[in-house]
Amino acid sequence: MDTNTTAAAPPALPSFTDLSPAQPTQASPSGSQASSLQAESSMVGRFVAILTPLFAILAGGMAGWVAKKFPGVQLDSGQIVAFMVTAATAALTAGFKFLTGWQQHEQNVADGKSPAIKPAATRPPQP
Repeated sequence: MDTNTTAAAPPALPSFTDLSPAQPTQASPSGSQASSLQAESSMVGRFVAILTPLFAILAGGMAGWVAKKFPGVQLDSGQIVAFMVTAATAALTAGFKFLTGWQQHEQNVADGKSPAIKPAATRPPQP
C-alpha cells in the first residue's frame, strides 16, 4: 500500500453566516455598511385588509338602500338581498385582488426586483 496518499478531509459544515443570502452590501451615507435587502414599510396593505370588511358591509347596505329608494325600480325582498350580496361580494373581491397584488409587490421588493414604495427605516450600526 502506498503511504504517500493522504485522505481528503471532509468539507467543513457551513456556519450560520454562510447561510445568509448572498447579497452585496452597499455603503450608506454615513460610511457604514448596510444590507441591500429591502423591506416595504407602507401601511396601505394593512389599511386595506382592515377596512375591506367594512367596505363590503357599506356596499351591501348602500345597494339595499338604492334598490328600495331608486324611483321606478320594483324589486321584491329576495331580489334586494341578492343585489346586496352581489355588491358586498364585489367589494370583497376588489379587496382580495388588491391584497394579492400587494403581496406580490412585497415579494418583488424582498427579491430586489422592484423598489419599495416606502422603504423601511434603517437603524444606525450598533457599536
